[in-house]
Amino acid sequence: MEDPPRPPMDSARSLEMSGYMPCRGDFDVEYDNYAEVDIKDIEFSSSDSELLKELKIAAIEIFLSRLRQRFYRKRIVRKYGLINIRKWQTLERRQSKTERELRDSLRPFARLHSPDQHEIFVQGLLMESFLKKEVVSLQEYRSAGIRTRKGAEVYERLNRRREEDKSRRKMLDDILANIQDEKACQVWLHRQAQIDSGQSLAPIPLPSLGRKPAARLDISGTPGVEQLRPLERELCSNLRLLPHDYQSYKSSLIKEYEKQGSLRLAQARTLIRIDVNKTRKMYNFFVEQGWVKPPDS
Repeated sequence: MEDPPRPPMDSARSLEMSGYMPCRGDFDVEYDNYAEVDIKDIEFSSSDSELLKELKIAAIEIFLSRLRQRFYRKRIVRKYGLINIRKWQTLERRQSKTERELRDSLRPFARLHSPDQHEIFVQGLLMESFLKKEVVSLQEYRSAGIRTRKGAEVYERLNRRREEDKSRRKMLDDILANIQDEKACQVWLHRQAQIDSGQSLAPIPLPSLGRKPAARLDISGTPGVEQLRPLERELCSNLRLLPHDYQSYKSSLIKEYEKQGSLRLAQARTLIRIDVNKTRKMYNFFVEQGWVKPPDS
């Protein structure tokens, strides 16, 4: 078994080893570090009753059980070489993500094996995972009518080419999305001319048509709609607000206006935590109706 390193005390390497003292084979802070506290004051006397003796013996047996757990953990740490943290960090960096996740999930089983047995166990599961992936690939090849390794190589090469073609078709998809934009069509024609002349293609940003307005909300039959005026119903439908929410926003703004004597758009936005554009349209509507007034400039 490989001996743990023996760095100088209080060095950075010593701190990395969690206070392990190689010369003594102990840790500065042991597992269940205060187990001895429970028995340090126990003394046997000839005047002790039988019950008291049994209690003291039971306390010592509990202490010995805790001590065995401490020795057991120290044996596992030494047997697997877990003290040398840098060594394990180096090994983990060389592992793939799948292997690291598998080893982490199997770590509780390490105490049931010797280090060599556990490594064989892990390698067996890694091989199983690899073979399952290979079986899936072979099934995919078979479903595509491929029966030789050479055919599989051609299939993979064509797959990669298809993925590349998808990225090349992205520009055409952008053109189709902006087909009604005359400028976008001109960009497309210009790029096609470059392709035909063999010129190098520089990326040309396509103009955007902007965000499409949201569809109107049908509020007919919703609770509270009968309390709204026709113009308010139109506003709620355009802003996609439910009548109940609109009434709440309206009440908050009017109360603030009556308290202050005026109301700014910025104040309305702090009172109503919704989209700022909806707040602005609602505020302008209230000003037009004369329900609120901005401060005199």
